[in-house]
Amino acid sequence: MSHWLPVFTLADERSYNHCPGCSLNLPALSKKSAIKLRCNSEKCFFNVNLSETVGYPTRNAKVFATYLPITLSTSWSYATSLALIHLSNLSSPTSPTTSSLLTIRIEDDVLPLSVHTLYTDGSFFSATDSSPPSMTSAWLALDDDEFILDSSSLCLPSCFSSALRSEIYAVVLGLKALSHGSSISIYTDCSQLISLWTRFVNIPFSPKLLREPNHLL
Repeated sequence: MSHWLPVFTLADERSYNHCPGCSLNLPALSKKSAIKLRCNSEKCFFNVNLSETVGYPTRNAKVFATYLPITLSTSWSYATSLALIHLSNLSSPTSPTTSSLLTIRIEDDVLPLSVHTLYTDGSFFSATDSSPPSMTSAWLALDDDEFILDSSSLCLPSCFSSALRSEIYAVVLGLKALSHGSSISIYTDCSQLISLWTRFVNIPFSPKLLREPNHLL
């Protein structure tokens, strides 16, 4: 792992420069041919277990060959929340996974074909010094006479938490609860979700989608 340090010490700083060398550095690593080829701007390398790492997207894909700073693709507070969740998961390995929670919840809900409208919403609270981040999603199902048929809300696992992710989960959970063959209108107050739906879902398949960044998909 190469070592990078924040350009400034501001709380929400997102840019990092390579470490010029510190007590973590293992000189033998910088002499490896593969590292010399791909990481010619870094000076500090150390070993780390893969189980202790968290994948995170950055904006500058070719930074390692151009001596440019790394820039995180979201805020520092979001990156901090990832670290907090990762550390809490390491301390409690028996915690349920996202997929198991969704499976348990989805099996409880099967909406009738008379569902005409689905209102969805999500909420997100970022991490603080005393508490980890939290996400909640909810949906409300109505028939064509605007009568409420069913509703659901769910506290979500806060791994990789964000406001957009809570909104996406609300739509996914609502869709999963529908009967096969349902035709509905979905209402959400999240413009970014509508934009992503238009960009990735409501279009014919194109091979270009296979080259989209994973965090957008």
